[in-house]
Amino acid sequence: MNIGSHLFKRMFKWLFYNTFLILITHQMVVGQNGQKVDSLKQVLISAKHDSVRVFTLLGLAKEYKIPNPDSAKFYSMEAMRIAKEVEFIKGIAAAYYSLGDIEVSLDASEQARLY
Repeated sequence: MNIGSHLFKRMFKWLFYNTFLILITHQMVVGQNGQKVDSLKQVLISAKHDSVRVFTLLGLAKEYKIPNPDSAKFYSMEAMRIAKEVEFIKGIAAAYYSLGDIEVSLDASEQARLY
């Protein structure tokens, strides 16, 4: 066996194992995020206090920020609406922060400055 084929086999094994590891890790993370979203939605259904609803909506926005930014904006805007309705200052500030964070993740820095 020459040194070139030995090196190729080692590189192929390394690439195969690392790709496999990345795929498995990704599946575990996606599964956990799905469970977290389901849990947050259950909290939202049963929440009696507006402050709990606001922070639960912001938790959902955080979970959706990367995979679905439009949903993240929806949840942040709903949190903002409730927080303003009950004059919950910390909730309003957190909702503004969430909206700005979503815009930054979309590389929309000009839009993010509005929040």
